[in-house]
Amino acid sequence: RLKLIETLERLVDDPSSDELHEIQPLFEAGLWIFGPEYEGISFTSNRSLLTVVKKFLEDNLIEPLKNPRKRPDLVALPDSTIGIYSRDAYDGRGEVNGIGKLLIVELKRGGFEITRQERSQAQDYASELRKSGKTQRETVIVGFVLGSCIAEDAREEIQEGKTTIYPRT
Repeated sequence: RLKLIETLERLVDDPSSDELHEIQPLFEAGLWIFGPEYEGISFTSNRSLLTVVKKFLEDNLIEPLKNPRKRPDLVALPDSTIGIYSRDAYDGRGEVNGIGKLLIVELKRGGFEITRQERSQAQDYASELRKSGKTQRETVIVGFVLGSCIAEDAREEIQEGKTTIYPRT
């Protein structure tokens, strides 16, 4: 864990670092950074929901990705990458009955400042996922927008119903 943090500290402020190939894989291996509940194997990449976000953002996607089959679990934008991870919800019999919690990680390129606009984009992704019908009303959505620094007017988290967006360095 210390090595992962050390590597992240070296890369996140460097505008020449490649968030798709260098930084994003570190966050995938270190979901525990967002809290202990994300450490277990119950949170996995959700490609179905990622497809919803890809459709929503299709005009902004980087096309073609260098070997898109190598990273089908990410959406690549000109200034960031987006990963979506989820854990199942269970009914009273212990059967899977939907998505209990959804984690959106939007990682900005090295040296990037998060503004109100970037924070709102993550809220738009959550809204689009809710409208898709692939989540339930009870699904908790947590989004982290990660950048090198945060503009003064974008420091507050956004809370709307069961969705919370956190801007973080």
